[in-house]
Amino acid sequence: MEAASLCTMATCVLNQWSMDFAGNKRRILSSIIEAKRLGASYRLGPELEISGYGCSDHFYEGDTFLHSWQVLRDLLIDPATRDIVCDVGMPASRRVAYNCRVVFLNGQVLLIRPKTRMADDGNYRESRWFSRWTKRGEIDKTFQLPDLIESAIGQSTAPFGDAVLAFRDASLGFETCEEIWTIGSSHIDLFLNGVDIVVNSSGSYHQLRKLNRRVDLISSCTNKAGGLYLYSNLRGCDGERVYYDGSALVAMNGRLVAQSRQFALEEVEVTSATVDLEEIRNYRQANRSHCQQSAEAPALTRIAVPQWRLCRQDVAAACQSTNLPMEPRYHTPEEEIALGPACWLWDYLRRSGQSGYFLPLSGGIDSTATSCLVYSMSVQVFESVQSGCQEVLQDLRRIVRDPQFLPGSPQDICSRLFTTCYMGSENSSSETRQRAEQLAKEIGASHLALRIDA
Repeated sequence: MEAASLCTMATCVLNQWSMDFAGNKRRILSSIIEAKRLGASYRLGPELEISGYGCSDHFYEGDTFLHSWQVLRDLLIDPATRDIVCDVGMPASRRVAYNCRVVFLNGQVLLIRPKTRMADDGNYRESRWFSRWTKRGEIDKTFQLPDLIESAIGQSTAPFGDAVLAFRDASLGFETCEEIWTIGSSHIDLFLNGVDIVVNSSGSYHQLRKLNRRVDLISSCTNKAGGLYLYSNLRGCDGERVYYDGSALVAMNGRLVAQSRQFALEEVEVTSATVDLEEIRNYRQANRSHCQQSAEAPALTRIAVPQWRLCRQDVAAACQSTNLPMEPRYHTPEEEIALGPACWLWDYLRRSGQSGYFLPLSGGIDSTATSCLVYSMSVQVFESVQSGCQEVLQDLRRIVRDPQFLPGSPQDICSRLFTTCYMGSENSSSETRQRAEQLAKEIGASHLALRIDA
């Protein structure tokens, strides 16, 4: 293991909020600081993290783009972003609107990389607001940066388009969310062109077993071609009806080497991996079919960054070992059903300004299942508080309007956040009434019973 080929990379899961530019900037900076603490030379963030993914028709408004540039300006001049390659997601316009990644280093923009494939299935409607970049492997070298950026950093233009960043010791290529799911994925050409690392900034919402598919895709592409693949994702509901389920991933040569949690309440989670890039080159050299196809592949546009090494000697000297291959961590389908909607409930509650949930509890299966999801939410909040997460505790105290509140059990939380009511009539049975009372007692909900036909 040569120190010169050891590389530490960081990928993030952030709980961003649409149009919350100040809060989004704070969380981005927090993740950059944590990535630097972990010794990373590069930090990857999720899709549209500056504006929030779910801005919907606010993407038609010029202010959304203006405020995104203002946040980028603040990041560029902040001392915390020095000495690390930062990759952030934001909307940008070049005659038409694009869903972009902005990569910068030490106050200079290296590349603005627009998304090349739009997600328009399921709950996605990206083509409603954005155009895709159709010039594969091409860049506009003279894209004019806004005046507010030029006045802050003295840079007037930046490359805009699809390109590879060629650092002094390794090369970096890009995919954004949907691009890995398509038949003609960008990583195929990137890996055949000898790109060492491909990074993917995503806004992928939770569906049952979707994490399994993500892991399969990422592992498969690095297994066939060799290489390092970093995946970042959003967390939380972002004001929408879907839940973004995190799970940042790092895979190399067909094996997973790092994974963050799928369901959690913390707003910022940074996952790092230290790998030996020489293993990638050895892996590819041993695959003669890959070598032949690589020799025949058309060249991609490369932007030289000779002043920076991804393999840093100070980090390599402090590193005891590289990340070893690991087995993916999956929840059972039943756990996904219990955890995903519960996380959404907490995220929506803490940002809605409301003080809790109310549910007519009939004693039947539908209201019972809903009650169990609220209790699952309470369990996750309690576990986060027990683990020392001050953000969750502060949110909880704000919601219950008690600055000293410290729960001793999930039931304590449920009693303050959840009210159920049995609404009986002459057609109701004593059995359903007893079931409702018993369930409310077991989960700790504040329970009422009344006659609606009285």
